[in-house]
Order: sequence, then C-alpha cells, then structure tokens
Amino acid sequence: MTKIEIADDMMQVDAKVLAKALRMDTNDLKQGMRDGTITCRIERGEGKDAGKVRLTFFLADRRVRMTADENGNLLTCSAVDFTRRAMPVSRTGSGSTEVETAYRARLDALLDNALQDTFPASDPVAISFDSPRRTVVGSGKRQDR
Repeated sequence: MTKIEIADDMMQVDAKVLAKALRMDTNDLKQGMRDGTITCRIERGEGKDAGKVRLTFFLADRRVRMTADENGNLLTCSAVDFTRRAMPVSRTGSGSTEVETAYRARLDALLDNALQDTFPASDPVAISFDSPRRTVVGSGKRQDR
C-alpha cells in the first residue's frame, strides 16, 4: 500500500506514484516542483474527517487529488484531465491568447469553487462551463465557432 509520510510541517509522497498520476516521468515531476509549474494544496480534515489529509496537485492541464488516513495510508487517488478540448491557438506567437488565459482562469476558479467544503476527496464533483468562442483570423471577418 502506498503511504504518504505526514509530519506537522511536511508531507512526502512517493514521486513514482505522483508522476504516474500526472502522466509524466519522475525527472519532469521533480523539475516541475522546482520551477513551480506543479503546485500543491494541502488540506487537513476536521470533524468526522479529523486526521485525514487531502493533497491536490495542480499542473496546467491536469489535477491529481490524494487522500490519506492519519497513518498516511493512501485512501483515494483521482485525476482530472482538462486536455479533451483544444484551446484556442495563439496567432500572436506570445504563447497564450487573452481568451485562453481567461478560459484557464475561469476553469481554475470553477474547480476551486467545486472543491470548497468537500471532504473526503471521494465525494463527486461536477462543474460546467461554456467553451470559449474561437475566432478565425485571416478572412478579415470574425467567424464564431
């Protein structure tokens, strides 16, 4: 059984387990943790969930949630992949369009709101949102798709 090492000021997860959940190799995981492209939120259970912990790992297009009991035994591990829909392509060469940035910010806000006040992590979470409109560039006319 996978364990999470829990101390008052630290939690440690097996890099192989987390890398597999994030669909990457351990070297990319370690680099992402160092450069901040992978972040984590730690929550401690209260009331009937006292002693449990929930760790949520955030990558640009993937979220992984793990819960563990007071002894660090992994209870659940779930992942959500946000890559099913293609994002608008940037024509400016800057990497992100305003639409893409706003879309990702809205998706993050919806996820944060959906996760608020939920524990344990096995509770179902549902969010809905409208896809951003795409504009075709080149014809001089705006075409919504």
